[in-house]
Amino acid sequence: REDCQEPKFKVGFTDQSNEEENIPTLKGIVPVKIYLDEQNKKRLIQNRFEIMLYVDNIFLFEEEDGFSPFTYMWNTKGMNQGEHVLTINLIEYSGVDHIGAQHVKVNIQR
Repeated sequence: REDCQEPKFKVGFTDQSNEEENIPTLKGIVPVKIYLDEQNKKRLIQNRFEIMLYVDNIFLFEEEDGFSPFTYMWNTKGMNQGEHVLTINLIEYSGVDHIGAQHVKVNIQR
C-alpha cells in the first residue's frame, strides 16, 4: 500500500526570465527540468517510468525511459505569444500504472 501512490516530482525552468505573478516568462529554447521526489526516486527508477509533456493539451514530447533529473529542451519559438499550460505526466510501470501529473502556467514571449 505504501508504494501505491502517484509519483511526486518537481518542475523547474533554468532559463526563465522575470516571473510575473509566479508565472514563468519563457523565450526561445528553454530547459525544462524534472526532478523526482527523493521519497519516490528509488522505487520509480527500479520500476521504470515514462515522462510525457503536453502544451495546451497537445502532445509535445515523450521519454519512455525516464531518469532524474531529466531535462527537456523546449523550443518555444513556434508558440503563440502569451499564456499557455505545460502539462507533465509521469507514468510508473509497476504492474499497476501509477500516474503523477503537474500543470504549469507559463508566459511565452518572443
